[in-house]
Amino acid sequence: MKIRNITYLLVCCCLCLIAACDKKLMLPSTENQKIVLLGELVAGDSMKIRAGMSTVIQSGAMMNEELIQNLSINIKDGANNTTQLSGAEDDLSITEHTVSFSSGQLTQAGNKYEIRASHPELGTAYANIIIPNPFNADITDTLSTEYNGENCLQVNIQINDNAENNFYVVEVLQQPFTLEPAFLFNGQWFKTSENFSLYDSLINAGVTVEEKLDSFYTQMLNRITFYTTDAQSEHLLNGNSKTLCRRVLLYDKSFNGSAHLTSILLPKSQINPFPGSGLRTLIQVKSVAEDYFLYLKGYEQYDPFSGFSNTNTPVRLTGNITNGVGMIGGVYKRTFTYQF
Repeated sequence: MKIRNITYLLVCCCLCLIAACDKKLMLPSTENQKIVLLGELVAGDSMKIRAGMSTVIQSGAMMNEELIQNLSINIKDGANNTTQLSGAEDDLSITEHTVSFSSGQLTQAGNKYEIRASHPELGTAYANIIIPNPFNADITDTLSTEYNGENCLQVNIQINDNAENNFYVVEVLQQPFTLEPAFLFNGQWFKTSENFSLYDSLINAGVTVEEKLDSFYTQMLNRITFYTTDAQSEHLLNGNSKTLCRRVLLYDKSFNGSAHLTSILLPKSQINPFPGSGLRTLIQVKSVAEDYFLYLKGYEQYDPFSGFSNTNTPVRLTGNITNGVGMIGGVYKRTFTYQF
């Protein structure tokens, strides 16, 4: 999920207008830089978020997007145990202008966490995250059908709701992968092309090396837009049954403590645009913290391409980062993997 800085978008629009005018227009300066924190803490997964800094726009100056340096991030759980996250650039750093911070410590369902990010110049930003309790969900059926004039794959999902206030999100992502030679060493599979020196030394030493073609998945996830027929979804509550959406948003007020059936319809032109390509489809059913649910709802309303109320005035996105910018969502999720 990419979360754009609204100020950045407005400035881009202003720049386009300037290019169309002969008269020179001076842009106003924006506020000081702030720490940006993005991502999800997912129950059962290792702790991992992304961090950066907001872009300052100064009148007459060029925009300069730099990766953040000298940032320290730690996470404290409800029992006051503190975990230090390690920062490192990765494949997304160039395009996202953020650094990955992670730890092997697993996030626990039902727990509360406090994230503190400290910088010698930008100060300290922090957020309080609540991880939802476990829940069960199943895909009960898939079938080919036609909807809104498109050939679609309908996926029926049953959510078994707990007797408490819950907020659900259904998303569909595609993840590219490649099939490449790999070898086994010390119980772990390594990509041969990236570890050829090790592979070559084992072969030269006469070691019998187990080899195979293995799947290697990229970090780049492509979001699939789809239709929903769920009358309880925020999408249909706002009257856009024929409009593509990026996620189903459900508050369990009408089905609290019982099973709920929701349906999504994936246009086949999207789920397999290039037959035979290395893509796997991830259908994710998430229980999320209320603040994250409201943030995603606002994000849908803001986006004019897939928002369910795009005729309204764009909403202001409010994250949960104090003395900073962004959103860290608390999540418990069920993932169903397909290769259509």
